[in-house]
Amino acid sequence: MYQKKIWPLPLFFIGNLVCGLGGTKHLSLPMFTVLRRFTILMTLIGEYFILHSRQSCPIVATVIAMVGGAIIAAVDDLSFEVQGYMFVLCNDFFTAANNICVKKKLDARDLGKYGLLFYNALFMIVPLTLLWWYSGEIEKVTIALLN
Repeated sequence: MYQKKIWPLPLFFIGNLVCGLGGTKHLSLPMFTVLRRFTILMTLIGEYFILHSRQSCPIVATVIAMVGGAIIAAVDDLSFEVQGYMFVLCNDFFTAANNICVKKKLDARDLGKYGLLFYNALFMIVPLTLLWWYSGEIEKVTIALLN
């Protein structure tokens, strides 16, 4: 019953998690932070098209200035790696989609913010545990804890 009410939040959550970790693996932390600024722009655009929400001109100008600064900072990236950039941009997309979906679900007032958080985490325990086991990280954690 609740799974239909929170869907597609678990999908956005796992996409955000996997792409975020992949991005930090391939990029330096400063470049990761710079590219994460695009989340704000994606959220702004998504809210306009999905939630039909318009922001004021000062907010739009601020977002454009932040994204422009991020582009200027990214131009001088000496360690450009396409895979890292793709991971971070996908992470930006999943974060923006998650934010928009949460806003839409909260407007419906079915579960409330804590209910959304709880059921999203509950539904993701098994898939994330399987992903953790499949990636081989569970063995690394077990070995580290035993030593």
